[in-house]
Amino acid sequence: MSPVEAEAVFRYVLEERKRERVIIGGLKIDPVLRQKIAADLTRLINAAGTYNTAERAFVARVSKQGSNLPHGYSELFSDKIIPFANQVPGKRVLEIGFGEGEYFPFFDGWDYVGLETSYYAIWKARQEASCKGKTLKITEDGKPFTLEDCSRDFIVALNSMHRIKNWELELEECVRILPVGGRMSIVERTSQAMPFDTPNIEKFDPDYNKPAQIADYLSRKGLDVQTESYHGTFCGEVLFPDGFFGFAHVKAIKK
Repeated sequence: MSPVEAEAVFRYVLEERKRERVIIGGLKIDPVLRQKIAADLTRLINAAGTYNTAERAFVARVSKQGSNLPHGYSELFSDKIIPFANQVPGKRVLEIGFGEGEYFPFFDGWDYVGLETSYYAIWKARQEASCKGKTLKITEDGKPFTLEDCSRDFIVALNSMHRIKNWELELEECVRILPVGGRMSIVERTSQAMPFDTPNIEKFDPDYNKPAQIADYLSRKGLDVQTESYHGTFCGEVLFPDGFFGFAHVKAIKK
């Protein structure tokens, strides 16, 4: 995909979200909930403005490095995350930051619970056919999970921990709800260069490296931790098809 084509896709997605804002305004639902959904969507639209000239220059430079995972997230799920998850004896999964439900099908047949801070994301995810039978919950940054100890066999967080200010508390809760032998897959990018980001990380920072902090924290909590690193010329998301995407897969097992 050329830079011109990528820019066209980026603009299309932006316009699509603006059209969704009109649709949301006409929903016959609780006015407070409608307002929360609209506010989350507006935040995403406004965040697109942070995709500035400096970020584009960085992306253009590092994207020439090639790829060892060319299909991004989908390939990561099918080839890395799911085989790791299938080694747990149970089928109780927690997904932190499930977005718009793009990866629900990978967990069909599991006892699935998903946590999100975005009302817009939940509204979008519930339109997915694969959402049927899955439990979706709103959570708040810095608040304990409403889940019992040892109640989830596998936890996955895909590119979501960097959006959480109180990420250490989030990881502590993950450790709490895992039984011995439970597993965790946390995927985070190693370079902060994405157009749609939260105010938690506004400043462009090519040296950003959240995975190392996560791996260190889980190791100190006594988990067996391994980290695999990947890079790709695109990440499989239409929001950012043209950019370099370096990321790490932190795999942890509770002993």
